[in-house]
Amino acid sequence: MNETTSDERAARIKEITTRTEAAYPGPWRWRGNTEARHMRLQSPHGGGMTVMDFDRWGMQGAQPRFAIDRMMHKAEELVTYEVHRLDWVDKSEPPYRADIDGIDHPDAEFIAHAREDIPFLLGELDRTRAELARLRTFAEATELRHREIEERLSQVELVRDGETAWDLGASILAIIDGPAPRPEQPEGGESR
Repeated sequence: MNETTSDERAARIKEITTRTEAAYPGPWRWRGNTEARHMRLQSPHGGGMTVMDFDRWGMQGAQPRFAIDRMMHKAEELVTYEVHRLDWVDKSEPPYRADIDGIDHPDAEFIAHAREDIPFLLGELDRTRAELARLRTFAEATELRHREIEERLSQVELVRDGETAWDLGASILAIIDGPAPRPEQPEGGESR
């Protein structure tokens, strides 16, 4: 299993946060009409702003369109290519190869990364819950130890002779100096 470090996890969360903040606000929902043969991904914000819809492309295909400044733009206008000439500046000419490797739009990026981002975030949630359970167990053990010390200290007023005081002090020190409750390390060994 390939464990990630806390720095790698923080960097990944920052990437996901950046994508989330750049995308059009949610919630998103599918809307359309089957009789009109139209379907779109829409946000209730902005009076029902269309996030993505589709446009006919060729005889039997369709391409997504994305909103930029409240206008819908065809994905073919926003694509990035897998391979192109280094001197390719004139976008009216075709690239070296027409193989697409992405769509340069925040909502398209958000959609494309969702399949990886959501499982990662669910894994982080599981890891955080496990860490919380581990720390709760540690806190309970520490609280129990604290109560034992308080109970012994409450007996101080009852002590009249030096030997009993010595024994009481030794028992309190044994609690303090004894094996401290240690939270168990999660598998993989990394703890915060």
